[in-house]
Amino acid sequence: MGKQQSINRARKAVEDGKVNYIRFYRDGSGFEIEFTDPTGDHGMPCLIKSSFSMEDAPAILAGGRFDQHHWKY
Repeated sequence: MGKQQSINRARKAVEDGKVNYIRFYRDGSGFEIEFTDPTGDHGMPCLIKSSFSMEDAPAILAGGRFDQHHWKY
């Protein structure tokens, strides 16, 4: 899967409220996001965990609303 495809999947998960967690690295180099993808790479729903650099954060998180009280823990 290419970088742009990963960004698009993560952005869609943020928009749809399907994010399980976002963890920013302590050293400020990037973040990890875990989300439920409706089709994954095999046509069935699955969890996807992806890491991104901080330069990718605006493309993924911009305009997102983080209602943590709705997130699954």
